[in-house]
Order: sequence, then structure tokens, then C-alpha cells
Amino acid sequence: MFCSRKGNGIPITCTTTSQKWTGQPIHLAGSKNPLTLGMGSVKVTIPLQLASKEALQPSFEDNDFSCLEGKRILLAEDNDLNAEIAIELFKEKGMIIDRTKDGIECIDALTKKKPHTYVCILMDIQMPHMDGYEAAKSIRSLKDPSFSSIPIIAMTANAFKEDQDKAYASGMNDYIPKSIDIKNVCKTISKYVQE
Repeated sequence: MFCSRKGNGIPITCTTTSQKWTGQPIHLAGSKNPLTLGMGSVKVTIPLQLASKEALQPSFEDNDFSCLEGKRILLAEDNDLNAEIAIELFKEKGMIIDRTKDGIECIDALTKKKPHTYVCILMDIQMPHMDGYEAAKSIRSLKDPSFSSIPIIAMTANAFKEDQDKAYASGMNDYIPKSIDIKNVCKTISKYVQE
């Protein structure tokens, strides 16, 4: 088959030669008689619409987390290695991370800052002194709504539905399984960022 385009026009003409059609007759829309193909050539003109340059460019919307640059996140994570990895990943996206090692430290860090200092809390579930569930309940019971309404995102290796349900029941807004997928975390955090 040979295809060509005449000039800068949109129609493209394709011609095939020396091929025999052995199937059923072809019925063309709007035609009462079937088209029968045999040896020889067939000329088909197909109107095509050329895409704009913008349409050919890849979309980066799913990876554009510029709304997170300069935003402060409170990370409650007792494992030093997990915290170090998370902090580096978030810094690469331009976020500022404050880390605490348990629920008690998390509540203390939150309430010692000015209201709305943090965009959200990334809360590990299994921590000493006060776990993530209890910390979330305690935060939700704070009298100042600027603290008690902060988005809390659970981060845990427990990916069972009952763990998710327990996180939501304790007052958490979202749930992210470990190990950290930075794109997934950023996508989740960006839902709570108010420009």
C-alpha cells in the first residue's frame, strides 16, 4: 500500500495494487450496490485532521506538584530510616518537613506553632508513647479549630481494609500505604493544599 498527501492539504490518498479481495462484498454507506474488488488498484481517500502542536505535547498535570513548594508538612514517624527517606523525597519537591517521633511530640509540635503553619500531618500508625490513632483522636478533640481541623494522612505498612477503616474512624482524612510512593503522597497532599 502506498499513501501520499497532496501539498499541505489534509486528505491522504492510499493506493493498493495487485491484491485480490476474497471476502464478502463491501457495502459502502449510502450505496445500494456492493463494491466488489478484484485484481488491479483501489484508490481510497481518507480525510484526516492534523493535531495541533499543543495536543502533541505530553501532559505533565499528574506530575506537577508545584503547589507543594514551600509548604510545611508535619511528619510523625518514629523510624529514623523511614523518616530520613521521606524527608529527602519531600525536600526534592520543595516541601519543608518538621519531624516528630511519636503522637505526643506531634501534638506538641502542632500546637506550639501558629495556626495553619502546616498543610497537613503525615502520621505513622505504630509509634511509641502514643500511636497514630490516639494522636489523631487527640488532635480532633483540640478546642482550637485551626488545629483540630488539620488534614491528617495515615502512613502505614498495614494495608488491610480494617486498618484503613480504623484510621478514618480515628479522624484521619486519608490513607497512604508504605513504602512511600512520592507521586502518590504528593497527589494526596495536594488535595489539601489551599492556594
